[in-house]
Amino acid sequence: MAVEYTPEGATGYEHREASIKLIVGSLVVLAICVVITCALTVLMFRVLRATTGQARSLSNITHAPEIPPEPRLQVEGWVQLDSLRKHENQVLGTYGIDAPTSTIHIPIDKAMDLLLQQGIEKAGGTLPPPAAQGGSPKNSGY
Repeated sequence: MAVEYTPEGATGYEHREASIKLIVGSLVVLAICVVITCALTVLMFRVLRATTGQARSLSNITHAPEIPPEPRLQVEGWVQLDSLRKHENQVLGTYGIDAPTSTIHIPIDKAMDLLLQQGIEKAGGTLPPPAAQGGSPKNSGY
C-alpha cells in the first residue's frame, strides 16, 4: 500500500505556491479598477450630454417617424394591396365577360384542366422553340 506524502505542519495547501495576501490584494485592485471605470463612464456621459445639449435624437427607435410631405402616393399601401389581391382572386376564380374587349374569362383551374386535356395547339397557342442542345461546358464558350 502506498503512503501519501504530507509535509510537516501541513494545513491543507502548499504555502510556498499560493499566497493568500497576493490573491486578496489582486481582488482588491480589480474591484478598485471596476469602480474607477464605472465612475469614468458616468462622467463621460454627463460631459457628452452637457456639450451636445438636448438635441433631437438621431435614432428612429425613440421617436416616431415623420410623415413625408405631400403628395404621398400611398398612404395605406397594405390596404390597397389587399384590395388588389381580392380583385385578382375574384377575376381569376370566376366566370365572366370583360365589357370593353368583350372577352370571356373562366376560372384559372378550369383553364389549366382544359389545356391539359386539349393540348396547347388546340387552345390557340404555340409551343416555344426547343432548347438548344449544347455540348460540354468546355465547348460552351464560358
